[in-house]
Amino acid sequence: MNRQGIIALGTGVAALLIGSLALPNVLAPSTEKTGDQALAARLSELAAESTEGQYHHLSAAIITPEGTTFAGLGADENTEMEIGSVTKTMTSLLLAQAVQSGAVTLDDRAGDHLPLGDQPFTLEDLATHRSGLPRIDLSGGNIANLLWSQVHASDPYSLSVDELAAVVREAPLEKPGTVSYSNMGVGTLGQAVAAAQGLSYRDLLQRDVFDRLGMTASSLPVTPDNLGPDARGGYTETGRPAKPWTVGAEAPSGGARSTATDMARYARALLTDDAALGIPAATVLDPRHEVGEGADIGLAWFVTQDEGRTITWHNGGTGGHRTFLVLDREARKAVYVIGDTTASVDGIGLALLREENNS
Repeated sequence: MNRQGIIALGTGVAALLIGSLALPNVLAPSTEKTGDQALAARLSELAAESTEGQYHHLSAAIITPEGTTFAGLGADENTEMEIGSVTKTMTSLLLAQAVQSGAVTLDDRAGDHLPLGDQPFTLEDLATHRSGLPRIDLSGGNIANLLWSQVHASDPYSLSVDELAAVVREAPLEKPGTVSYSNMGVGTLGQAVAAAQGLSYRDLLQRDVFDRLGMTASSLPVTPDNLGPDARGGYTETGRPAKPWTVGAEAPSGGARSTATDMARYARALLTDDAALGIPAATVLDPRHEVGEGADIGLAWFVTQDEGRTITWHNGGTGGHRTFLVLDREARKAVYVIGDTTASVDGIGLALLREENNS
């Protein structure tokens, strides 16, 4: 499977669920340039050249051994947005930390830590999308919720931990052992790792990722009650305002909110093997299983080739945001891009990384 195919798996759920029953509202990239003016101008050019859809506000960071450069269009390095499935990489970090501390092993059945009946998949299976679980819950009881979220541009994920366990317990498995992207799977992974340590996933993420790495502007709301008064929800593909996603018990798969400043800290920690990670970065970043067509997967991270260079990356999508974090481990460089519409920012991020490597 090529990079574009994996992107479709990683971000397709938002496009499937958030449609439009209203006339399009035309958006345009903001003309307000923040941060480094040259980088902001390049963001504006790339957004104008892209055929991915409508952009509005964008924020970006380029991380190199020499420092970090921030820029934005109508947003800056301190603008909080939904990072979507990039949260999965933090869940895999929590798994690796728990293995290091002896709280779990990669070979533990998830059912050792949650009431999942006879489901056979392991924690590593969940972290590498090889459990066989479906991407999302498409059982009859959830169809009305999905339709409601489509009409109202709202968060389709609202299960409690007990409800998630009940759904997973009865979920049919399709081709376990092969990579098939699953939000349900990584949601289950995060809850299992947290349960093994007697904590909520929200508290575990705060303690072992946000606090350790100094990501002071990052959060995991889990429920709408925990959102700040100015929390952005972004815009759908037709320009409708989207309600913020908090993702409930499946928050380990996509519920974090962050800023470019914090995500640059996260990327730099991975590039430099920062001791605050608690584990060697290679534990999560190194390939473990083949995805197909030259792509591999580590613990949540995808590894592919781009113009002869190996890149390690994850993207994210919610009802109103798109995110891309890509690492060139050999060059010790990274790029982070986020936008508050459903237009993919992957191409913008890759272009910025290529240009940085060729400069």
